[in-house]
Amino acid sequence: MIMIPMKTNKLMQLISVTAASTLALAACSSTPTTASTTTGNTSKITVTASMYPIEYLVNEISGGKVAVNELTAPGASAHDAEVSPADVSAIEKTQAMIYIKGFSAAIDDAASNVSIKPVVNIGDSVQLLTAKQLGPNAESEDHDHDSAAKDADHDHKAEGHDHAHGDFDPHFFTDPSRMALAVAPVVKTLSEVDPANADTYKANGEKLTAKLDELAKKFSAALNPQKCQSTTFVVTHQAFGYLADKNKLSQVGIAGLDPDVEPSPARVKEVTDIMKKSGTNVIFATSDSEKKGAEAVAKETGATVMLLDPAVSQKDKSKDYIAVMEQNLDLLKGAMKCK
Repeated sequence: MIMIPMKTNKLMQLISVTAASTLALAACSSTPTTASTTTGNTSKITVTASMYPIEYLVNEISGGKVAVNELTAPGASAHDAEVSPADVSAIEKTQAMIYIKGFSAAIDDAASNVSIKPVVNIGDSVQLLTAKQLGPNAESEDHDHDSAAKDADHDHKAEGHDHAHGDFDPHFFTDPSRMALAVAPVVKTLSEVDPANADTYKANGEKLTAKLDELAKKFSAALNPQKCQSTTFVVTHQAFGYLADKNKLSQVGIAGLDPDVEPSPARVKEVTDIMKKSGTNVIFATSDSEKKGAEAVAKETGATVMLLDPAVSQKDKSKDYIAVMEQNLDLLKGAMKCK
């Protein structure tokens, strides 16, 4: 029987901050996550972004005219992002906040309580789908097999793993075509806080949309089921549901949407059986911290473990969102043996 190592529990704490408004913030990570600001920009216009995909959009659309105060440190997990009193103060000094609701309870609370306007939830503009709409959810599947495992896994909120996914899967940006839908609300937000450069933002937004649409076409052409020996790919947690849905692929998650929930032995057996039947010999970890769990399953199936980066944060400054997605495309083509 294979057991997947559970990540270190993170203690949820209530941080009470009195600034322009009284703010109650939940912090859920044992790893410090300090807000970072894009350097080399002397503009007075600064926008707070909750995570890298939004920072990328702001940088591309603004052409460097807008500084970015990012709440998720490079290489850190957006699921566990903290919001410190200093972060709150920094947010209040920016002209807008753009975030994706459902990743971090702390960031969601901040977005609900800061006094600045506008505060924009990109999820409202990208046609989010529920986990059920995107396919079988590993969390619900493996919990149903074993009542003891179900009770233990569902207690993850008390342990500090309440990532507030809610009904919708917030990982829309793993599909470039949905990332393109996020361009318009960012253009609108930047134009609202900096109307003098609205024409520039509109033009850059149109160029970026075209680039993202072209990238989406590359995925569709390369991952066409008729060109691939398999349409199944295995991931440590289900961060690529939108990409799978768009390209008619089957994403098999060892864990579900929440990477901190330990999959049951029954779920691990299901995954190994699926891999054997489909001929899949690659397991994708979505972060370095998830590789140990992937390796435990890989030993049972003889599979290779690789990193499929959802671009939640920018791990390598030399690779932007599009470069990361193109690398993911090459990895998926190899794993599914696409011509």
